[in-house]
Amino acid sequence: MKKRHGLQICLTVGVMIILVLITTTIVIVMNNEKKTVDKEIPVLRINLNQVTLDEIKQGDKGLKYGGNELIIENNNEKSVFEDIIISGRGNSTWQNKKKPFNLKLSDKENLFGMGKSKKWVLLANHFDDTHLRNEAAFEFWNMMDENLKMKEEPVEVYIDEEYEGLYYLTRKIEISKSMVGLRDLNGIIVELDNINTNKDECTLSSNNNCLIIKDAVYDKNKDEALRIFLEKFNAFEKASEAKDWTTIQKVCDVDSLAKYFLVSEFSSNPDAYVSSMYFYMDGKDDKIHAGPIWDYDFAFANERWSWGRNLKLLPNAILPMKSSAFGSGVYVSNGEYKKREPNLNISRMFYWLEEMEEFRNVVSKWVDETIAGKKGEYLNELVSRAKNIRNVVERNNEKWELKHYKEETEKLLWWIFQRYDFIEKEYGS
Repeated sequence: MKKRHGLQICLTVGVMIILVLITTTIVIVMNNEKKTVDKEIPVLRINLNQVTLDEIKQGDKGLKYGGNELIIENNNEKSVFEDIIISGRGNSTWQNKKKPFNLKLSDKENLFGMGKSKKWVLLANHFDDTHLRNEAAFEFWNMMDENLKMKEEPVEVYIDEEYEGLYYLTRKIEISKSMVGLRDLNGIIVELDNINTNKDECTLSSNNNCLIIKDAVYDKNKDEALRIFLEKFNAFEKASEAKDWTTIQKVCDVDSLAKYFLVSEFSSNPDAYVSSMYFYMDGKDDKIHAGPIWDYDFAFANERWSWGRNLKLLPNAILPMKSSAFGSGVYVSNGEYKKREPNLNISRMFYWLEEMEEFRNVVSKWVDETIAGKKGEYLNELVSRAKNIRNVVERNNEKWELKHYKEETEKLLWWIFQRYDFIEKEYGS
């Protein structure tokens, strides 16, 4: 008994030492007055053709403007691309002062090693004062998925020589060899979006989830591809509610469901199971796969998400959106306790899955094999990225009148430090 007690003391002291070391590292990095960076952030310049930046910002996000020039300056090298199409993108993000954009090149290009594509996205991250939340989610997902890695590159953007701040350049979710490699004529990517979409685009599932075609292998087959997908998706919904694991395994890639669940719960993403939720299927003989992941600027307890405090997105919160989905519990509003009514926008499949022992076993497998014991490595990568973009983020936040980067980043990294422990303990075997 004495030996066991001594071992427990050693483990406790060891954990405390690690806690202090990582916390100290975060504070030292964020308080480094030299503000050194590991590498130069690339500069992306867009020279517009017969349109002004104000006209683009004030116009409809769907309008496309062609004939523009894109210049990328990276490590004393310059790449020039002509006849670029630029347009707005996003839903709530397009309403902000700092706008996100879509870019379409005239030819497929492999920018920053992310794979060849014509279609690229400039994420503004205007809701995220740290500019790290998407990075944190992508890195966590990439620890689990070797085949569908999500990548992005920080760039400083100038449009007609006007400084627009720090953006992240990334691939648009599409069917391609370097993104989602589908080949069947009925291959399809579908987004579940219950809140931000034009309802005319929706095809409703059996549980009234709004499904939208995002890309198809063969455009003329997209309606048939969606019909085939919807048949299996409806079976997935019904089987989840009925706790029918046999059917779920038959129609779904359960490993991909487990990975999506883990990154959603790790990040406490308020958009999880609501919008920006992607699935794909390579024809009728394939299963439904969850992914790629997208849109985490409100995640990781972001206080700028207006409902975050009501839902108490704490590092040790289990299924933080469940009370909204099923209307359980109460919350405080203007000093009064109110009953929470069910939010019908939230899809419920993953809540039913989480209650199934078979699914929890799959989740545990992924935690044990890919996540457990790697917190230090994961946090070191985030701290390195935070250090690398610090100067640029502070210039960006000064232009757009956002909060101080250092304080927000310290809070984010400390929350992630605790959340990682919780995920290992709650979902590991």
